[in-house]
Amino acid sequence: MFLVAGLGAQPFHGRVVILVNEHTASAGEMLAAFAEENNLATIVGAKTAGRLLSGGTFRAGEGYIVALPVAAYLTWQGRLIEGKYRRAFLSN
Repeated sequence: MFLVAGLGAQPFHGRVVILVNEHTASAGEMLAAFAEENNLATIVGAKTAGRLLSGGTFRAGEGYIVALPVAAYLTWQGRLIEGKYRRAFLSN
């Protein structure tokens, strides 16, 4: 859960760590990529899944539905997230 305090004095000024592993995918990868690119948090754990595609479903007739990827997500710096595993500091 993220809390946004708005402008002005912030109640928290400590370090932020985001835990990830091979099951981190979709929006979790977007969050980790954003935090990493903007130096907002340290990413800790195992490599992420590298799965972040927007999909669409289409009727194919005869009661069949086809699910296809229709869009890819890029970070603000233009990096493609799909298939790119987030590197993380290994926790020991």
